[in-house]
Amino acid sequence: MVARETRRDYQGIAGRESMKVYLAGRYDRRLELCGYADELRREGHTVDCRWLLGTHQLHPSPEIVDIPNDSIPMEAAPFAQDDVEDIFKADTFIVFSERPDSHSKRGGRHVEFGIALSLRRFTSRQPPMRLVVIGPRENVFHCLPEIEVYGDWASFMSSTVLQGAR
Repeated sequence: MVARETRRDYQGIAGRESMKVYLAGRYDRRLELCGYADELRREGHTVDCRWLLGTHQLHPSPEIVDIPNDSIPMEAAPFAQDDVEDIFKADTFIVFSERPDSHSKRGGRHVEFGIALSLRRFTSRQPPMRLVVIGPRENVFHCLPEIEVYGDWASFMSSTVLQGAR
């Protein structure tokens, strides 16, 4: 469901040739999100999320994506800097949320969402950054009126708001 206020905010996007999108989600969903990024690119949009390249792995074994928080090395700081820079370049932020019973533990996507929400609320960008949640609302900030919420990727891709951006 798309909030009424959000539709009003984004009527101006209809004439835009393409969106610059940041995709946020659990690291172990990276390959799934790479597929969504490819789909957006085929539609003429830009998706430049360096974390999707797979080079932001915190552990040398790619199959280990869920390491204890107290063992995250300081060498990971450039990964966070890359993500912040990529969020600042985007005009559309899409976060893939998780069900309450999921095994998600680190939650970097929540910090990224907070950065994007701050950019929308406290900068003079025109139009303001578009904020989208794919999946269930995970926290109270996903309930704000300017947040678009879609049950799944197919619902988002078929939305009239996205159709107008093509």
